[in-house]
Amino acid sequence: MKSSLSKIDVSKLEKIDAKAASILSSAQTAVYYIKKRREQMDKQGLKNQPLNIISGENHDKMAQILRHSVIMELLEETGEPIVCGLELSNSFIMNRLRNYKWDMDTDDQFFNKCFADQNHNYSLNLKFNFLYISHQNAPYSAKTLTHSLIENPNIPVKFTDAPFTVYTTYLDHKEPSLFYIAKECFDGDLPTKPISRYHHKGMQIRDRYAALSFTSFTKDTSPRYAFHISGNAHLTGCTQTWNTVTKDGKKQELIYPLLHHHKNSLSKQIKDMGGHVIALPTISTNFRISSIPNNQTLKQHNEIVICDKLPQDSVNYDVPPSIEDIFASPEKDWVNKRLENLGLHHMIIDNPDELFMHYEDDVEQAFNKIKRSINASKQNTQEIEPV
Repeated sequence: MKSSLSKIDVSKLEKIDAKAASILSSAQTAVYYIKKRREQMDKQGLKNQPLNIISGENHDKMAQILRHSVIMELLEETGEPIVCGLELSNSFIMNRLRNYKWDMDTDDQFFNKCFADQNHNYSLNLKFNFLYISHQNAPYSAKTLTHSLIENPNIPVKFTDAPFTVYTTYLDHKEPSLFYIAKECFDGDLPTKPISRYHHKGMQIRDRYAALSFTSFTKDTSPRYAFHISGNAHLTGCTQTWNTVTKDGKKQELIYPLLHHHKNSLSKQIKDMGGHVIALPTISTNFRISSIPNNQTLKQHNEIVICDKLPQDSVNYDVPPSIEDIFASPEKDWVNKRLENLGLHHMIIDNPDELFMHYEDDVEQAFNKIKRSINASKQNTQEIEPV
């Protein structure tokens, strides 16, 4: 049975687990302002309009990822309909699966299930699990979130990131679904070179694509709360041109082109489509308050709640780790301790078999081949000068 997170005394929890208490306190504060904004919308006659909650993270920060789950758990306690959007690219996962098919002579039935575009079925489950075993940033943390979504039929899920080419960081601007967005962002002319996903034009295209995708999804599902998870730079824009990473115990500052104008951000583009938005950025050494453009104006309009007090524990792998490595990692212990003390026992994954227990024999056999070959199947990608 789930515990009621809204009834947990944060001050008592702090004496047992200060990091779990910090995550819960941050989530409770966010939900307080979310409910307040929802009440304002209802008074304005907008009861049938969803409140879009754009929740930010640095992808390697364990506490920030767990915070998403805690916020959604608290929103579920309201009994109101919720949907979830994720900064994941459906086409990227599918392209990688296509490549594996040629190598492995896999049964077509497995791929037909993967390509089916439906929620909470084989398709979504297989995509999540495939993504999980090729994830380099806080993979166990991310998996507890996605696995809990799979097990919860009450929260429909949508992948919203733009298509990009397999094994690269370049947007696939020739993909039909991206063609007109790319053309619009380049003032009517298609780019002649591949577009980096992290270039300011690439960020603009991705957030335009995500806004269109998520807005369409919410029209089809009619939620009261539309919760979207993405990197902090997407939420309201970013003025940052550097990024801090830790390697071999030493902090290094790298130039990282995250310049992203507020008018092109995900929250602003959803607003431009008539949506109602509240953004939840999370501050860290990787993403500072000074990096958020227009944040004072957004505060005045109750459109942003900034969290700057979460634990900074992070996990980064140079190459995708094996499932065995992830389940033997300190990350798993760190995350499970927080989940245990928050009463979120249903989110704990005791062993990898839990991830693959619902498949038919043919699907399980095919997926096991992918599990075994994920680290062995590396493709060299020709370097291309991005836009």
